[in-house]
Amino acid sequence: MSRRRASGGECTGRRRRRGAPGIAHETPVELLRRNPLLAAALLDGTGVEVPAGVTAVPAAARAALEALMTTKFKDDFVERYKAEGRAEGKAEGRAEGEAGMLLRVLAARGFEVPGHVRERVLSCTDLGQLESWGDKAVTAASLDDVFSG
Repeated sequence: MSRRRASGGECTGRRRRRGAPGIAHETPVELLRRNPLLAAALLDGTGVEVPAGVTAVPAAARAALEALMTTKFKDDFVERYKAEGRAEGKAEGRAEGEAGMLLRVLAARGFEVPGHVRERVLSCTDLGQLESWGDKAVTAASLDDVFSG
């Protein structure tokens, strides 16, 4: 049975030729056996026995590797989306807080808030609308006065 190569980088289930490049599918042990200097660098000073015949990495090389591992990756693209996520989270938090305060004001004023009105308030994410309802709730004579219009 003949196997054809899959297009688009799909996995064909075929085994990689022995000795062919590509460490993506190697286990950590296989990778370290193939790269004794990497093994020594990673294991030196950890208390784990370094394989026989592998010399320790010079201190300067070890320091460079450690500095590389602690380098924090920073990208404007990623930072922009992180900032947008934080802003969205803050807006959601403010909306939840406003909704909770509106319900507390209504309860303090003696209004019985039906389930559908409570759900409407809690699901609202428009800060302007929540603030408007909150302003009305302070002086309203009924729930209709707060939520109409």
